[in-house]
Amino acid sequence: MRPRPSPRRLFGIAIGAALLVHALPGAAVESPLPALPVVVATAAVSGKPVRDDAWIDAQLAEAERLFGPAGLHLAKTAQRPLDVA
Repeated sequence: MRPRPSPRRLFGIAIGAALLVHALPGAAVESPLPALPVVVATAAVSGKPVRDDAWIDAQLAEAERLFGPAGLHLAKTAQRPLDVA
């Protein structure tokens, strides 16, 4: 019996399938893919985040540059500190 895939793997498969269907030539897509909500969890050392907002925004902008033309968009919806554990 094969192990059950992780939620992260299932999410990746679903995104890949959606992008593939969306990118098919002549495919009639009624509406664009909705923006995927992103919650950013940031680790902190001595109370200071290891990455600042500018770095996080640059990473999201790069993802938009890479995936935007295929119809995949990300929307930063929240930011929270990462638990120490």
